[in-house]
Amino acid sequence: MATESKHEYDKIAKEYFESKGYDATISGGGGVPDLKASKGNKKSVIEVKGPAEPSAGPKFDYPNKIAGMERREIADLFDSTVDRKTLRGYIGLSRLYCYGIASQLYHYYKEEKIKSEGEVEAFFCVPAEGKYSVAITSAIDILKGLGFIQETSRDEYPKDGKKIIIIKIQFNEKITKKDAKENVKKEKNNINEKIKEAKARNLKEFVLKYPGTKIIPGLPAIISNPATLNAAGIAIIVIICLILLWFIIKFFMSGYLNTPTIPTKDIAMKNPSIVAVAPAKPLIILFDFDKSTINSVGKESLNRFVEEAKMDTGKKIRVDGHTCNIGTEEYNKILSLRRADSVKAFLLQKGFLEENIIEKGLGSEQPFKGDETKEGRKQNRRVEICVE
Repeated sequence: MATESKHEYDKIAKEYFESKGYDATISGGGGVPDLKASKGNKKSVIEVKGPAEPSAGPKFDYPNKIAGMERREIADLFDSTVDRKTLRGYIGLSRLYCYGIASQLYHYYKEEKIKSEGEVEAFFCVPAEGKYSVAITSAIDILKGLGFIQETSRDEYPKDGKKIIIIKIQFNEKITKKDAKENVKKEKNNINEKIKEAKARNLKEFVLKYPGTKIIPGLPAIISNPATLNAAGIAIIVIICLILLWFIIKFFMSGYLNTPTIPTKDIAMKNPSIVAVAPAKPLIILFDFDKSTINSVGKESLNRFVEEAKMDTGKKIRVDGHTCNIGTEEYNKILSLRRADSVKAFLLQKGFLEENIIEKGLGSEQPFKGDETKEGRKQNRRVEICVE
């Protein structure tokens, strides 16, 4: 299907040049230009791109390379020029087209100049919308900024609901590698602004094609297609339903409706009787960020724990201190031990025997929740008390 679509754009480009008085023929690529055209003593080499996916790079080693630069050198220039955030989602395609224009199209242009006595023109044709439009027009803006080419004209041609952009370029055959590297320093900001404009034009084309469609800023323009939006909406609803089903199953299978798996400070406050009853369910005491002092909520939980265990203060108690992942491993080990020591000191004051309390500082090694969120880190700043 992609190949058929590419042929459609070849035909549209051929019609465009014929409408301008050229004799145009489709050659099909494969080491030669997609189209060749002539008008009087003018000869034209024309590359038509999209919407077929390009290969990893040109299949032929073209001896004529602008400024004599190899693929890797052009890629390095590209990477030092482009702000990845500005061209996110289009970088791979645009890099390929930078090399394709500077090597492949330039080679076709040079070969035709050798054969022809008259003027030789070079054109790039690209769909007016979609990622190929953004990638190729951005590649052209980059090569213009580097000094490799000049854009001498730009035209549009609509046909059967499709529209192509026809860009005529002129190669700067006197450019050197040194010149290009100097141009990166001078033109980098300007180039990235032009890339932003190319992406904005791309979004505008979708709005024109689908009147009334709203585009969410920052998302690829393809989501503006109503058919895409409908399919995406259905897919999102299905995914949400599956996630909810997974949580419901987990909720019931874990027995959350009957008893909590690990009593938190909130559960302890509402249900004092569950605190420290079963050794498998440790009491959790939470601490403030970078603190080892027991706060008022923690003291209330500990007092209930003491009340529950006062009939048997001879039992072994394990006190494990923990931290979130903020800070160095060495510092977190020390902080977690200080937290465990604070809880131990509290229990000693309440009559527990020191030889029956085993405290450890585990740092951030055993998180209770994920450290990726603020709430997760809050739950990890804790001491766990287990009666053995």
